[in-house]
Amino acid sequence: MSTESQFMPDSFDSLDESDSQVNRSDSMFKDTKASLDAFLAQQRADGFFSEITSTSDQEYKPSKEDKKPVQREFSSSASKDQHIKDEHIETEYVPSDNPVINAIHDHMVAREALSEEEKDFIASIVVTHLKSILGFFGETSVSIDEYESETNSLIFDISGGDLAVLIGRHGFTLEALQTIINAFVSNELHFYYPVTIDVEEYKVRRKKKVEAIALAAAARARNRHGKVSLAPMSPAERRLVHIALLGDSSVATHSEGVEPHRRVVVTYVRKNRQR
Repeated sequence: MSTESQFMPDSFDSLDESDSQVNRSDSMFKDTKASLDAFLAQQRADGFFSEITSTSDQEYKPSKEDKKPVQREFSSSASKDQHIKDEHIETEYVPSDNPVINAIHDHMVAREALSEEEKDFIASIVVTHLKSILGFFGETSVSIDEYESETNSLIFDISGGDLAVLIGRHGFTLEALQTIINAFVSNELHFYYPVTIDVEEYKVRRKKKVEAIALAAAARARNRHGKVSLAPMSPAERRLVHIALLGDSSVATHSEGVEPHRRVVVTYVRKNRQR
């Protein structure tokens, strides 16, 4: 008989999200919201959002592909041999007067590594806006390290100062910060080029934790011949769970619920149903 349980491993969450580090007090999160609101108000006053609206209306020409759904997350209950896809809505690119921007676009489409000049161009955009945002938090002496991932994407890691507030519970504040920075980069390039923002390698540590949570949940589902529901996670972390268990034919995963309470459910698959 199948059973379902809620899997919320305090032993994992306590590693770097203790009350003293991330969720210290309600006032800290009120300060975070106030700082981000002040920053966005300044950008609105400077005309940033009107620039996005103008660009969207005049330069972005949606193609027929725009009507297709964007695949951001997947379920491992489909094919175990299915390749992981990360599709983005494509728009017709309007060449820039800046040859560096055109080169970045061409290399992105071809999935090729960027040149040092191209990486420096993107880094200047990211660092400028990151420092501006951090200034609203009173952080003026932080360092920002840039490096590349295995897939040639750019990662910017912030270190120094009291930066726990930038992470937030389960990294939700950090994801919001990354979204803001990507908006600035896209506005400068006039096409979507994703960058990753990290704080003192939080995402590296969190990735290992989420993978460990996924494996532990799969083992529990197998032992109980039932379902295990994980704690709510961000879309990026849910995707990590799906990927971690993609090759395990004894379990299937799917996401259910509504943001911000959407979670992954790991389900035991009977042997006669395994392929």
